[in-house]
Formats: sequence, C-alpha cells, structure tokens
Amino acid sequence: ADEQAFLRGETRYLRTRTIPMLGPTAEAAATLTGDENRTTMCVNAVCGADGTWREVDIARASVPAGRCVAIDHESVKAALDAPRHPLHATVIAVQDAAHAMLAARRDAGALAIYDLSRGWATSEEGAPVAVAAAERTVGYLIVQEFMIAANRAIAYWAAGRGVQILFRTHRRNPVEDSASAVFREFMAAAGDPGLSAQLRERLSATALPARYEGVVAAHHGLRLACYTHATSPLRRLADLISQRAVCAYLDRDKPPYTSEQLTLIGDELDRRARQRRENTAAHHKAVARAGIESDATGDLAALDPAAFTKVLAVVCTRPPQDTLAEEVTARAKTERLTIVDVVALLSADHTEWRPVAADVVRIVAETHPHWSPSVTSGWNQSV
Repeated sequence: ADEQAFLRGETRYLRTRTIPMLGPTAEAAATLTGDENRTTMCVNAVCGADGTWREVDIARASVPAGRCVAIDHESVKAALDAPRHPLHATVIAVQDAAHAMLAARRDAGALAIYDLSRGWATSEEGAPVAVAAAERTVGYLIVQEFMIAANRAIAYWAAGRGVQILFRTHRRNPVEDSASAVFREFMAAAGDPGLSAQLRERLSATALPARYEGVVAAHHGLRLACYTHATSPLRRLADLISQRAVCAYLDRDKPPYTSEQLTLIGDELDRRARQRRENTAAHHKAVARAGIESDATGDLAALDPAAFTKVLAVVCTRPPQDTLAEEVTARAKTERLTIVDVVALLSADHTEWRPVAADVVRIVAETHPHWSPSVTSGWNQSV
C-alpha cells in the first residue's frame, strides 16, 4: 500500500472510474463502514458559539460497527428539511457549527466564499474551484469547514509538541487585494455573471500555490499561524504521512520520518502538483485551440466579434484562405472589426496577408480615423 501511495500521491477521480491511492484492497480495509469496526485518529474539541475550538485532544479511537452512517451531500439537505429524519438534530447542530466556523474565518481575514448555486467556492488559498453538481448543498460547506478546523487543530497540536509532520504553508501575493474588499466585490457582482467570472479569473491569477514543508510557517490564505493536511489519509499522501507521524507520537514510537525526509517528500509533492497544474493548463489550451480551428473552417459570418478575434489571431500565423480574407474585408466594410483585429492583420507572419491588411487599413482610416493611435501602439508592441 505504501508503494502505491508514494507512486500515485493521491486518489485520482476520473470521469468513469476512481483509482484509489492505496489500491482497492487497502482502501476497502480502511474506509469507514457501518458493517465493521474501524480504527481512526480522533480529534476531540469543543466548538464555541463564536466558531473557535477549545479543549482540543487528539487520540487513537475506534468506530464500532453500526456507529458509522454513510450520508452524501444530497442526503444532508434531505435531513435538514425533514424534522422527523433520524439525523435531523445532528445535521442541524453541525450546520450551525460550520456556519459559526465560517464566520470566524472571515472575521480573521480569510477569503471564504461558497457560491454553490453557480457551482464554485474558494480553496484554502483563496482561488476559485469548481464544485461538482452532486455536492452543491450545505453538506459541502459542512465538510469543508470541519476539515479545515480539524487540520488546524492537528497542526497546532503537533507544533506545540514538536511532532514532525508535513505542514501546509502559503505565502501572500503582494499584489492581491484584501479578502474583505474582494468579498464585497463578489457580493456587488452577484447579479452580473460576466463580472463574477472576471473576478474569479482575477482570483485564479493572484492566488499563489501552497507548499508542503517540514517546518512550521504561516498559511496566508487561511490566515493561520500553522496548518496541515491530515484528515484524508486514504486519498492524499501528505495526510497519510502526517497521520503516521501523529500516531507514532501517540504510541510513543520513534518518528517515522526525519526532518530531511519530510523536506524531500514535501518538495516532491509540490513538484507533482506543479506538473498537474501545467498539464491541466496545456489540456485546456489544446481544447480551446481545437475549438478555434473548428470555427476557422465553419461559418465565419456567424461568429460573434470575440470568437472571430480568436480565429484571426490563430490564422494570421499562416497564409490566408480566400474565404477568411473575404470575411475580414466584409467585416471591415460593415464596421465589425475591432482594433485588436487590425493589429493582428498588421502583425501577421506571412506576407500574403499584406494586401488584406492594406485594404482593411484603408477602410478603417475612413470609418474610424480615431483608432490610429491605438492601432499604432498595438502594432509597435507586437513587433
């Protein structure tokens, strides 16, 4: 199981199947179930009305058969809506606690947004992440808030006792705005999908990735002095390593990893995460490029200005086709070209575009003479 965990690093959730990090046999033996006893690491605490945890204690524990109840996100909503549901009181209590913890995090300066109606929320680092359709209920908020609170408790507990675990650290991007200002912007843009999308794009651009380290450092996104990942040992290697270190301490065994080993493991996990981000970006770019190429061979006249601009930016890297050149000229005559389009034509790599560009410049000079400074500036920056 360890070999599988180190090889995969995390559970992979594919469209048609799931590849367990530990392998199917080990995961089945460790997953909580209502049919068999399971050993666990238990985080005990008292959650106050203000959302803060006190009297934190971490210990080994056992969940007896019949004590664990499987419940998905939609079932959480059903339990909340039905006073006679056997879990109604329990779910009400954890919902209230989760909202209190969320309020406490926001008061501390963390950017925490759950826009479940539109299918997204903020990550621990403050970046927007998609929420699966099946998870868009208050159950998602409950899971996230309790997970963050438990990981925080474990991190502070370990730091105070010198337990060598993998800490999750995050630095601030000096150009990002305050969480309260961003939150107000999102509230103001609630009825404007376009503006909301722009704000999410800005968050994606400014939220720096977090790291795994063997020493304590702050987590800026959560506004915490220390933090870790230790609540998901079946699906994430970092959690497995940290739980193993905690359990060794509880059992009075020697630490399973040295500080140097934790540093190497953290660096490797960060490298893999970086590679996944790059692969994802390359995939999305390839998909977008394929869509643009498809548009370039379709009904050009039917493309809106934004789509046509994307097509033109791509096709200007190769000799023009007659249909495209004709569409460019037609759009110039009907004032449907943009400044960006004109700059793309003037900056085209192939000389075959020059006659087309000359015609467009002549037409635009008559219809939009005030474009000259912007076109000239854009062209100078592209050469």
